[in-house]
Amino acid sequence: MQKPSTVAYRDFVASLNKLISESELPAFVLIQTFQNITAQLAKIEERQYAADKAEYERQLRAASAADNPERDPPAASKPAAHANTTQRSDTP
Repeated sequence: MQKPSTVAYRDFVASLNKLISESELPAFVLIQTFQNITAQLAKIEERQYAADKAEYERQLRAASAADNPERDPPAASKPAAHANTTQRSDTP
């Protein structure tokens, strides 16, 4: 059974408070440490948001395509665009 998030939160805060008290580090060190952690968490949250949004939009497109198959034919039935496949001999 997974611990409810409210219980996990209070346990985390209690553990963190104990760790801070027992560390005996000066406040300026703790502040800098928490600022660094906060910056890292913000980056993680931003990446998670972007991934969640992309997945959500992919699911919306899939659901829309399933609801309206005549509007957007599958990619296999669309004519392929002509790509320039000629390579120049002077390029690496």
